[in-house]
Amino acid sequence: MIRKHVKQAGYEPTYWNGKGKYQKEYEDLRARLVPPTGRAESTEGEVLRCIGKFYNERYKNGHRYPVLAEAKYATVFLRMHGWDGMSVNISMWDSELDRVVDFIIEKILESEAKGS
Repeated sequence: MIRKHVKQAGYEPTYWNGKGKYQKEYEDLRARLVPPTGRAESTEGEVLRCIGKFYNERYKNGHRYPVLAEAKYATVFLRMHGWDGMSVNISMWDSELDRVVDFIIEKILESEAKGS
């Protein structure tokens, strides 16, 4: 049985509500890097697709459908870029998931600024 995510009292998930720290950047990156269907062509697009699918499943369906492959892909990306927090999983706090999305966006923007 899949456990529901850990909700924090009084916390509203920011990207779900359109109020993320990098909301505009997130939407711009998704529009450019994530195709409407299927896998993305770049690593950055694929990690955005995976974390978006995980995030959507969490708040839309309460994790009724497992998205373990997406969580693992996002975690590998995080570790490769120096993330020292917990792995992406269904029992993480809402605020921690928002921090994950912030970190991913920061790393993609850094990579684009370097031209790599």
